[in-house]
This record gives sequence, C-alpha cells and structure tokens, in this order.
Amino acid sequence: MMAGWFETEEAFAAGDRCVVLWTYAFHKEERQRGNVRGVDIFRVRDGLVAEKLSYVKSEDFVRHLGLQIPRT
Repeated sequence: MMAGWFETEEAFAAGDRCVVLWTYAFHKEERQRGNVRGVDIFRVRDGLVAEKLSYVKSEDFVRHLGLQIPRT
C-alpha cells in the first residue's frame, strides 16, 4: 500500500495567476521511500480556479503512479 503527502514549499500570486511549489513524499513499504518536486500554476477568474496546470520533475514518478506521459 502506498502512502503519501504533499508539503507546500512556496506559494505566490501575480495578477490572475497563482503558483505553488510543492514536494510529494511517499512510501510503499518501509524501505521504499521517495519524493518528487513539482509546481502547480493556477489562473483565477471571479475568485474561482479557472485553469490549473501541474508539472513534476520526474518521469519515473509519473509512471510509478500508473500514468502515461503524452508524447508530441
């Protein structure tokens, strides 16, 4: 079973954009621990999130979650 948690490193806003830098720490078993860093970029309109873009630094982590990486 995988357990994980997010920790916010930094958050700031500029105009209608908000940026959150974060770390996601996880472990499947006691000996399998790791973390990955990422960033979320939000566009806010009328006090609500109108758009959210998320980026992570590690392709291996994305595959570990069972997700596919789109290729251009």
